[in-house]
Amino acid sequence: MEETGLDTHYMEQFGCFSEVNRDPRERVITIAYYALVKKSEVKGGDDAADAQWFPIDEVPQLAFDHDRILRVALKTLKERIHFAPIGFELLPDVFTMPQLQELYESILEVKFDRRNFSNKMLKLGILTEVGTRPKNAGSRIPINYSFNPEKYAELKSKGFRLEF
Repeated sequence: MEETGLDTHYMEQFGCFSEVNRDPRERVITIAYYALVKKSEVKGGDDAADAQWFPIDEVPQLAFDHDRILRVALKTLKERIHFAPIGFELLPDVFTMPQLQELYESILEVKFDRRNFSNKMLKLGILTEVGTRPKNAGSRIPINYSFNPEKYAELKSKGFRLEF
């Protein structure tokens, strides 16, 4: 998003909120977007120097119907993650399976079995192993992966939908 100076990794319009009395001061229509950005890249400006991150279940009370807008955005994100490689765009170019799993668990607000999640992702063929592990490395040393967008596009062209 050029206006904010943020490197937006995924942005999508998700709603129009136009109820007549949503703001008691005047008629307001909001076209809402959500954007996914890397937390480390977000810095509050002059008018947002005191801005804070909150876990989704600890967001303070929001003005007007903004809580509803936030909930609709989260619902939309949870739906879209099955149809677009949203999660991968928030990870570094090289990541571990635990990082990928933590990201999907955070977005979907669920816990996955570690082995089942790993097996499912590997069977899809959308991950490419990066580098080599030492021959005698313990199983606790994670393997590094990168996302294979070409394989993902190939699967999508065949009607693929990421299911958990």
